[in-house]
Amino acid sequence: VEHRGTGHWAREVHDVVTAGDGPGPHLVVGETFSRGGVWSSFPPHRHALDDGPRETHHAEVFHVRVEPPSGFAVLLDYPDDARSESARVLHDGDVVDDVVGFHSFACAGGHELYYLWALWGQEPVARFRTDERHAWVEERR
Repeated sequence: VEHRGTGHWAREVHDVVTAGDGPGPHLVVGETFSRGGVWSSFPPHRHALDDGPRETHHAEVFHVRVEPPSGFAVLLDYPDDARSESARVLHDGDVVDDVVGFHSFACAGGHELYYLWALWGQEPVARFRTDERHAWVEERR
């Protein structure tokens, strides 16, 4: 169990399956728990390119649960060009498997957000690149 972020971008992350040694593909599975009204998986990050030690390509899928189920979450997803941002409203039980670049979630106030996530790629360790415009937030942890 790892507590990531602080304040309005705090969440609890549980690693369920971690990648092993040897040739890929490697699978990493985890769970994230977030309070309502906060950003999760913030600051936005990506793992879309094989870029040496800075970033690895790992595809990702999310299964979203919202409590109570009448609530919703929002997924912000964008490539390098932030002008192409897209926001998607997610409901309890939704599955997302088409994240294109930097991504982050927010949950409606008064609700709890849970998402089961799975990453897979050729490298045993996923390396993430944080959107540089928001990297200063990591210093406030």
